[in-house]
Amino acid sequence: MKHSRPLSRRDHFIFSNYRIVHAVRVTLAFVLTLYLTRYLGLPESAWILLSLVVVITPISFVGNVSQRAWHRVFGTLIGALSGYLAIWLSHHAHWAMILWCALVIFSSAYFARGQRPYVGLLIGVTLAVTIGGGDRQLDIALWRGVDVAIGCGLALLFCYIYPQLAFHQWRLRSEAVTRGLVTLYQKQVEGEADIPLKHKAQQQQISALSSLIAPASKETHLNPALFEAVLAQLVNTRHILELLASETWLEGPWPAAIQAPLNQCRQISIHALEEIADAMLQATPPPAGQSWPEEELAEALTQYAQQQPVAQQRQLHGYLWLNLRLIKEIKELRQLSSYLMMN
Repeated sequence: MKHSRPLSRRDHFIFSNYRIVHAVRVTLAFVLTLYLTRYLGLPESAWILLSLVVVITPISFVGNVSQRAWHRVFGTLIGALSGYLAIWLSHHAHWAMILWCALVIFSSAYFARGQRPYVGLLIGVTLAVTIGGGDRQLDIALWRGVDVAIGCGLALLFCYIYPQLAFHQWRLRSEAVTRGLVTLYQKQVEGEADIPLKHKAQQQQISALSSLIAPASKETHLNPALFEAVLAQLVNTRHILELLASETWLEGPWPAAIQAPLNQCRQISIHALEEIADAMLQATPPPAGQSWPEEELAEALTQYAQQQPVAQQRQLHGYLWLNLRLIKEIKELRQLSSYLMMN
């Protein structure tokens, strides 16, 4: 499956309404599985439905569902086999069964605090359910293991029918955040008054991206550090824009030697952010673009600051640093976006 492909209008509609699409998917999966289990008359078929719902309902993205399904199969099978062995031991020595159950529960609790807590939890739960009904549970233990595997397999099958990919959701949200940064920058230059409120909303949108890093990394097999780096650059860019918004009194009037490179840097910065947003949708690395006249801006603003009082010199140097830092953040964001879209 190629993840870095242009997103169509249909993709945009589906991923923009992913909660409704997810609810429809789960509903169809449950109804069809219910009909299938009733038609085939499988023993302990409730566990098929239970596994399907538990695996597919909480998380809709393929990158999370596949891991959750394997964890459930693995934990349940170990728990069922452990329960089967515990019942067999009870026919020979009751103390051996107690000792075995204590060992399994110890392992369950130990692994429940590790990297795969779901596996550890299900081992203990399935063991408790299996040994709770006596000898009759021998066959049930085996059937439950099979039924859980069937339920998880069906969950994966339904997830891969027009799958909801966290990577596509990441791209759509990143594109929206980047275009939001463009709007903020443009409004900020125009001196709009409600900039702080817009920055707060933008911060919430950027924070929402963090939950997509793990599943997107699993789907694309890209290092999660790359996603984290892109997220960090978005955060840094927004933060620099927020700081620049607090320095609006320094907007001028500037001498022509400062105003010309300053305007050019702004235009190139806005254009570069727009290219990054387009790249997120089209799955093409953003073009190199033209160079910023940052050296001319730094030289002109430094010379101008030297002619001002000492207190204002510090503020002017701070304003210059923010503009140069913004350029640096956008350049790094463009480079990281290129790496991301090469998948």
